[in-house]
Amino acid sequence: IHKSKGLEFDNVIIMGVEEEVFRDGKDDSRCVFFVGVTRARRRLVLTYAKNRTFSNRCVVDRKPKTQFLSYVLPLVSREKI
Repeated sequence: IHKSKGLEFDNVIIMGVEEEVFRDGKDDSRCVFFVGVTRARRRLVLTYAKNRTFSNRCVVDRKPKTQFLSYVLPLVSREKI
């Protein structure tokens, strides 16, 4: 995301919009998220996981970063796959 500032793309996919990923300073995380979101010209895909399994087969529950998702959800259509 940091290297995409100033660029635009037809499709942007931001994976892992989760509390555990965007956890450093609130303002820093929000700025990084907005840089990523505003790179999309036509399609923006945001993903999050309910849980993740690591190599030691440990399953860790995750929470979506609802604050960030709430910024864009009113502006986009949602598809469930």
